[in-house]
Amino acid sequence: MRRALLLAVAIILAQTVWVEGIPPANAATPCGITAIDARTGVITARDTASQRTFQFKVTDPALLRSLKVGQTVFADFTARTVTLAANTRPCCSIIQTSTVPPITGSNPLPAPGAGTKTVSTNYSVPSPNASIVALNPQLLLPDLVASAGTVISSCSWNESQGETCESECPPLVINISLGTNNISSRPLSGLVKIKLLAHPSGSVQREWSVTDVAAGGGKAPGWFTKTIVRCNQDGQTTVSSAPQPNYNLVVQTEASEADKNNNSRLIYIAPGSPIGP
Repeated sequence: MRRALLLAVAIILAQTVWVEGIPPANAATPCGITAIDARTGVITARDTASQRTFQFKVTDPALLRSLKVGQTVFADFTARTVTLAANTRPCCSIIQTSTVPPITGSNPLPAPGAGTKTVSTNYSVPSPNASIVALNPQLLLPDLVASAGTVISSCSWNESQGETCESECPPLVINISLGTNNISSRPLSGLVKIKLLAHPSGSVQREWSVTDVAAGGGKAPGWFTKTIVRCNQDGQTTVSSAPQPNYNLVVQTEASEADKNNNSRLIYIAPGSPIGP
């Protein structure tokens, strides 16, 4: 009897050790996307806690288009996988990671903010006739204007830790939206066609259709890819004249509008830039 009791206790202890010995699931580390290469599908992100940067590969085109700079993703550096939300299945594989500098007593990290520099980016699509898109509450009818997106971002690096602008702030590759805004407090109901015409020939390059644009709202079914270099090699800010427009973004609808004369916008898109979808 005593022998049986001891055996039972031993089994329970063994089960307890086995259960407690199960290693916990690898914790996913929240990270922020810092750059998107829309051509290769390679995404650069940073672990905000350790300042480690890494790259992961996105093979799904729809998923790639949905990602934004500054968006939070979750990295498992042990499994080398990335998920888009906590406690979900991985979507992508980590293909490269940077080395985190060790912290030693003889070479401690400097105080937060010491040696930190920041570069800011504010990009808008070059256009000689950009429409005013502020909401006009006095309009009695909806009013659509052609709209191209803007990019506002910032990136920081710490020179006292050996970082440089080039190492921490790679070129920003992002999709710039193309669409329409309703600058009236009255909604528009019905079909809206948005066309991208070559300028000055007028030939149709892309055409998208949307329906029903809310008051003060907008819809952007199209995009083009823009690469923005955030670090000037010579350390100087260069100012150049705006390039000549090579496209005309046109909004067409049969619905009544307050003004039918502000539905187009001449814009510039660098030759060879991907345009979609």
